[in-house]
Amino acid sequence: MTRPVRPLRSPLLGLLALAAAAPRAEAHDGPPYPVITDRTTRYGRLSAWGDPDVGTGTFWIDLERAGARELEDVEVSVAVQPVDGRLPAQERAARLVQKAPGARRYLCEVQFDAAGTWWLRARASGALGREEVEVKVEVTPPGQGPVLDFVIYSFPFVTAGVLFILAMVRRRRSARSGAPRGTGAGPSSPPAAACRRPPAPRAPPASGWRRPPGGSRTAWRRGSG
Repeated sequence: MTRPVRPLRSPLLGLLALAAAAPRAEAHDGPPYPVITDRTTRYGRLSAWGDPDVGTGTFWIDLERAGARELEDVEVSVAVQPVDGRLPAQERAARLVQKAPGARRYLCEVQFDAAGTWWLRARASGALGREEVEVKVEVTPPGQGPVLDFVIYSFPFVTAGVLFILAMVRRRRSARSGAPRGTGAGPSSPPAAACRRPPAPRAPPASGWRRPPGGSRTAWRRGSG
């Protein structure tokens, strides 16, 4: 009869502890993410993707025309300012990097001197006047470099893999230790002591014993000399 294998709680507790100890991703640190999504303006739908790191922040502004109006005369700019107002707003013109029928993509780089919450204002100007979309973005410190970033971000996955392997090894050992040792279907073998052969009869000594004449083959008597 096999013993029930107890649930492996230690690896699970280790994973929970790892998840609790990992730093929370409260701000952005990685590829660009959407900061403005399909805002309606007089020039069409405006969307923006951003990578707001301390130092140089990069933003991509997408503009899709509304109706039959072309976008040839539209200029786009980006202005940023700390929410606490410690610095005046700085505005940078965006350059056209991609053109498609009825759509334009602009690229703009701005400077952030510190982490925190900043105002982002995407502006489109043309014959219909100026349109502005304002949102808040979280500016974060830049990464630690490609090698160190890879080590930091892959550490939880490597640890989880190691814990999983250890859990499987422990489960197999528990299953083997609880399995019955006897596997034969027939009756069990007798102990080794019961299988011993009986001792052979002792032979008569070579001298001092003689066979009586005409006697039985098994009858022996001790001679008087």
